[in-house]
Amino acid sequence: LAKAGALTMRISESRDDSGAGCGTAGRFVELGHLGQGGMGKVVEAEDPDLKRTVAVKSLLPRARSSPDVQQKFLAEAQITGQLEHPNIVPVHEMGRTADGEIYFSMKKVEGESLAELLGLSVRASPLADCASANAGVRRCFSTRFTPGWNLVLHIHNIS
Repeated sequence: LAKAGALTMRISESRDDSGAGCGTAGRFVELGHLGQGGMGKVVEAEDPDLKRTVAVKSLLPRARSSPDVQQKFLAEAQITGQLEHPNIVPVHEMGRTADGEIYFSMKKVEGESLAELLGLSVRASPLADCASANAGVRRCFSTRFTPGWNLVLHIHNIS
């Protein structure tokens, strides 16, 4: 049983036939890196039981020791796992590796990354592309999301 703040969940260790934890996250076999954020990373992985490719998200080593980060990570997995919508990636399972790493697996979605969608270049510094990011967000919203964004603005009385 893992407990992080107000969130409590039962997490079982994933094991292979020898009883040892396997793969990079539980029973999964890592195939490649998909992305990384401030607290976690996402890898492409093979689910050997169901013979499918999934995305597996886990905490970065520097974030694993923070109870606040663990709580946010658990909340993300639990809340996302409860949602059902065509535009929300479904969560398949949550678990813990033999070394205690918490992870969750989800459907791997093919397509453009947000950076690609916004036309941003990849640079060493996250702030180096700030002006381009701002222009990219404006371009993206004006061409793809304006009707929905206008609705959000209207609901919240924002001009």
